[in-house]
Amino acid sequence: MNDTERLREIATSILEKAHDNTMASKAGELLKLAAEIENQRAEARKLAAEEQKINLEVKDSRQRGKSDDRKTYIALLAPVFTTVVLAGTLVVQSYQFDRSEKDKQIEARRQAGAAEDLRWTEAIKLLAQSEKLSPAGVLLKSFAKSDRYSAQAYKTAVQILVKTDDPQLFVNLFGSVFDPVDWNNLSQVVDLNRIVDSRWKSLTYRSLYAKKQTGDVKKLTQAEKQELEHLSTKLQFIAPKFAPVLKGLRPVGAKLDLRSVDLWTGDFQGADLSGANLSEADLTALDLKGANLTGITEYQGAAFVGTAWWEASGIGQGLLEYLVKTYPFDPRVDYASSQPIAKPDYDAGIARLRKLASSP
Repeated sequence: MNDTERLREIATSILEKAHDNTMASKAGELLKLAAEIENQRAEARKLAAEEQKINLEVKDSRQRGKSDDRKTYIALLAPVFTTVVLAGTLVVQSYQFDRSEKDKQIEARRQAGAAEDLRWTEAIKLLAQSEKLSPAGVLLKSFAKSDRYSAQAYKTAVQILVKTDDPQLFVNLFGSVFDPVDWNNLSQVVDLNRIVDSRWKSLTYRSLYAKKQTGDVKKLTQAEKQELEHLSTKLQFIAPKFAPVLKGLRPVGAKLDLRSVDLWTGDFQGADLSGANLSEADLTALDLKGANLTGITEYQGAAFVGTAWWEASGIGQGLLEYLVKTYPFDPRVDYASSQPIAKPDYDAGIARLRKLASSP
């Protein structure tokens, strides 16, 4: 039983026992009070219900706001996400394409390498079976630019050139494989020169008398005489091939190794021999007018027979003194030069070179 019901019971009890208007009036007030309390409670319940409704609406509004925000974010992020997915797809496809192309290139190189291996094997077999070696130039030239077989092709060409006694074959094969001589194949031509010169010197020394040191080809067999003649022809052919290279521009950092090289006759005017290694080199009857002989420190055993070396544009102090002592001017020698050489020319050349060599 709540308070209002208790008040109504009290008011009813008073009315039943009331003997006058005063008692009835009090009972009426109690009933009125109970009614007011009921009204206030109803109003409170109504306010509470409205408050709950308002809270629910606020909560629902917040949830709708969050949902709308999420929808807005999703709407904004959807193109970005789509772009990212598309970019990822393109990256994967690009990677797969690049990988596929690389695999194709690797396979193509493998097949090309295998084909080149087969061609090289067949070429060597053909060269070994051929007596006149006539196909050598064509075969080896096809490998001269190969990254894998150029060194072997040059080496094989050198071996054939040293071996052959056919002058025309020598010229043709050299022209096919080495012409034009440049800094890319200069070292192979140097090797060829050294091998031919070594054999030539071996036969030449055999023909010398032990005491008089004068040549006597009668000491050689007929085959050796013919070989000596072939070797001389080869050396005279090879020497001029160096000139265009040495007259041209030298690659930065390239070293000029002419040790034991035998150069017979040739126009080497203006050639750049600076810093070259000339140990045991034989520079016979060369025209060195205007040639650069500076920076040469390795010249032990170098020979300058019939070469007017004093016509050079410059020369190192050490080499200058070596040549003055070892190969001075000799009026009996026919020097290779574009003009007649006399003692005054020699003296003037020495004075000029000494001055240049001593200047800082």
